[in-house]
Amino acid sequence: MEKENVLEIEFKELWDNNFAWRVTEQNEEILGRNVFKDEELNVESFESPEFRKAESKLFIKGHFRTYDNNIQICTAEEKALIEEKVKAINEKYGVTWQGRRTMKTEKEIKEMLSEAIKKQEENKKKWGKGYWNITEVWTEDLTKVELLKKILEG
Repeated sequence: MEKENVLEIEFKELWDNNFAWRVTEQNEEILGRNVFKDEELNVESFESPEFRKAESKLFIKGHFRTYDNNIQICTAEEKALIEEKVKAINEKYGVTWQGRRTMKTEKEIKEMLSEAIKKQEENKKKWGKGYWNITEVWTEDLTKVELLKKILEG
């Protein structure tokens, strides 16, 4: 099953086997700022993105948001190590589409469905049966109801 990446790093070649890099995507729900730490993979969110070759440790976005877009420099060897860590993080923590779909509890989904159906009924009373033919909002409501029903069915 395909997973959604939780960490992405962009590399740009400079010269003489050196690269500039930066974190372009970090799912903070999973890789929380200043909270995330995986000792097995040696990846941590602390202050700002950085790679320490001596420790083979990758730091991702952390406490200092002002450093989020700072450009880091690495060698081709370090680039390979960073890419391995990013791949391992995404394999270990990546969100499956099914997992993403079922993150809400069944109770929450039923409440959302009930609310969407209620809104649908209010719109029918307010605008009449032809409302869905002339307004996108009705179509959006109907789509939400159908989607929620499909999610509940499995």
